[in-house]
Amino acid sequence: MRILPQASPEIQNLAKKLESQHTAMLTLPDEIGTLSCRPMTPQEMDDTGAIWMMVSRKAPWVAHASGQAANLAFVLPDDGDYVSIAGRAELVEDVERKKALWTVGARPWWSGPDDLDLLLLKLIPSRIEYWDGPNGVVSRTLAMAASVVAGREVGLGDKQVVTMSTG
Repeated sequence: MRILPQASPEIQNLAKKLESQHTAMLTLPDEIGTLSCRPMTPQEMDDTGAIWMMVSRKAPWVAHASGQAANLAFVLPDDGDYVSIAGRAELVEDVERKKALWTVGARPWWSGPDDLDLLLLKLIPSRIEYWDGPNGVVSRTLAMAASVVAGREVGLGDKQVVTMSTG
């Protein structure tokens, strides 16, 4: 995912963690209000912290997405980190933006940025939660084992919450 410079150091540090991520799970309510998840490829985090993705106009869930509460979840297993970005989904029809976000990785789904089926989904974040765990599986396993032996909680990382300005 391409990351543009962020306004706050806190978001810039988080963005740096997400830069290498190619897949996230997007959760939105469907037409009857049931939460539904799907894997997505985030293309960019813009300078406001919004995350841009490409979607198919023909996908049934897309018709109900605009204006809905949405969540994008990332798992960074090598670092033991987890990120949850809550916000609002917005569908965007912008040919120049499509061209700017276009990659050859989108080619299996669309013929190019001018494909009429290609639509952009922008997740405008309102709250970001992330859990920064011990790096590596061995560290996490040892911390859990120490917890069992000690009979008490042993710290497995820190949770941070960032509330975004919606102005």
